[in-house]
Amino acid sequence: NGGLVTLNISGNGLGDGSGQGEAVRVFAAMLRVNSTLQGVDMSSNSLGAEGGVVLRDSLEENTTLLQLDTRINKIAPEVILSIKELLLRNEETLKNRKTQPLKPLPKRQTEAEKIECSRMHAVACVTVQRGFAAFLLRRKNEGGVANQ
Repeated sequence: NGGLVTLNISGNGLGDGSGQGEAVRVFAAMLRVNSTLQGVDMSSNSLGAEGGVVLRDSLEENTTLLQLDTRINKIAPEVILSIKELLLRNEETLKNRKTQPLKPLPKRQTEAEKIECSRMHAVACVTVQRGFAAFLLRRKNEGGVANQ
C-alpha cells in the first residue's frame, strides 16, 4: 500500500468561517504535496469563502485528488466550479496514465479507519500525514478548537 487513499474529516470545524483558520491552511499545504489521496470528505467544516480559495489553490499543484466533498462550507459557487475543473483535470491525467479511477467515497468509515474524539477536538482518519496528525494532536492538547 502506497499510503492513505480516502479520508473523511467531515464535521471537524477545520475552518473558522473566514478561511483564516490554521487547520485549513495546514491541510491545504498537505494537499499540495500529497500524491496518494484520491478522495476527501471535508463537508461541514465551516471553511467559508476564503477557506474555499485556500483549498482550491492547493489543488493547482495536486494531481491525484479525484473527489472532494465540500458541501455545507459556504464556499462561493465560482470557487466550487474551479475546484471541480481541477478535479476533472486530475481525472484526465489519471486516464492518460491508464490507472483505474477511485471508487466513490464510502458513506461511513469503520471504527478501525478513524480516530474518535469529541467534535470540537477533531476526528481524523488514521495516518493522514505526519504534519496534519501532529497538528490535530497539538490542538487537542491545547484545549481544542474554538467554539463556532
